Amino acid sequence: MRSRKCRFLEPHLPLKYDSPYINPYNRPTIQGIDYNKLPLNKVFAFTETFELYGSYSSSAEAAINCGLDKYYKVSRYINNRFIDCVIEGKILKLLFAQNPLSKGNKKSVLCTDIATNTSA
Repeated sequence: MRSRKCRFLEPHLPLKYDSPYINPYNRPTIQGIDYNKLPLNKVFAFTETFELYGSYSSSAEAAINCGLDKYYKVSRYINNRFIDCVIEGKILKLLFAQNPLSKGNKKSVLCTDIATNTSA
């Protein structure tokens, strides 16, 4: 069987060139919390009213304490989505939040002037 390229055209709509799929890691952050003021290297859980529910040292610890079986269910949606958690038999929607500087592989950058060997 040969594969064929095709496209769907709706004449009354403009052409779209990007993917219709949303990468969960690139979703916009939820407004209501100043993420930059959160302490580094901690994961925080907030209720739907943005009250602090708990703080954890990692996504894995947050997942275990909030009734989730996999750590990536927390890390995938940090700052982006409320997640249904079953805690003591009740469903609770929690937003896991983290300072963007401690999220992922981002590292701080230090600029050094090689002529004077001073950092800026």
